[in-house]
Order: sequence, then structure tokens, then C-alpha cells
Amino acid sequence: HIKRPENCWVLFRKDKQKEIIATEGKLPRDEMSKRISKLWKSLPQNIRYVYECRAARMKLQHQLDNQGYQYQPKR
Repeated sequence: HIKRPENCWVLFRKDKQKEIIATEGKLPRDEMSKRISKLWKSLPQNIRYVYECRAARMKLQHQLDNQGYQYQPKR
């Protein structure tokens, strides 16, 4: 099974989740998502661009590593 490349939101969420757990401890998943979503929405465009670029690089690398890959969701 080949995983899909992570998008910019997923990369941001992973980074922020680590920070929040380090400072506040583990939170319920829904609370964690709400907090991180607010941070994402208030993020300056230049910082958001960094995550968009990281995601684009990961997508390109994924395409190079898995030529012919096509996402096929489970039914």
C-alpha cells in the first residue's frame, strides 16, 4: 500500500500538534484539531507558503518515487 503525500494542512498540523503536546500535554483529538485549525486560519501568508512549498516538494518526490501511482480509495 502506497500512502498519499501529505498536504500543507497535514504538515502544519503535525508540527503544531508536537508543540501543543510539549507545552500543554495531550488533548482530545477534536480539541487539538480546533486549536490547530484556528492557528492555520490566522497564519500569515508567508508562513503558509512555506508549508505549501514543503507539500509541493513532497508531492513531486512522491510522483518520482511512485511513477504511475493513482489514488484508489478503499470502498
